[in-house]
Amino acid sequence: MNWKTWLFVGLVVLAGPSLYWNYGTLETNETMVKSKEVKDGKYMVYTEAGVYQVKDTWWFFNFTSSDLYNELDPNKTYKIQSNGMRIGFLSTYQNIVGVN
Repeated sequence: MNWKTWLFVGLVVLAGPSLYWNYGTLETNETMVKSKEVKDGKYMVYTEAGVYQVKDTWWFFNFTSSDLYNELDPNKTYKIQSNGMRIGFLSTYQNIVGVN
């Protein structure tokens, strides 16, 4: 194989999992926010659909997580667009990337 093929394979191997994590897990849920808090420096949002985190993300060019977190009010229903997965033993949460 030539160097271009190796470069392409390398990019797929390196970027593939990250692309899947950010775009392959994208989903929208309509749910009510129960409460929210800042825990260990993380913006946490507790809803009927589960626990979410609000953080900046390069993949969606979303750098306004503080503003997004501030817009969410408890006992109101929102359409939440999120990505990622909840993996308990790694303490990872779905990330809110948009709210309507």
